[in-house]
Amino acid sequence: MYTIVASPAFTRDYRKLPDEVRRQVDRQILRLRDDPHHPSLRTHKHRGEGDLWQARITKNFRLYFSMAGDVLLLEGVGPHDK
Repeated sequence: MYTIVASPAFTRDYRKLPDEVRRQVDRQILRLRDDPHHPSLRTHKHRGEGDLWQARITKNFRLYFSMAGDVLLLEGVGPHDK
């Protein structure tokens, strides 16, 4: 199990989300905490961003995070840039 830490940018992004999306983010964070490579997350490195990863929240929203040992730093959440 990983420790989840939210950055100020993530917190700011999260507060702007609609309630239903926030509930989905919360569910996916629990999955991320238990297994960052859970199939429903579709986790992969974010293109061109070094150690930044992304996980799927919904078809249109993504969660961005970095990993350091057993700590996952939530960097941001928002619409998926296609």
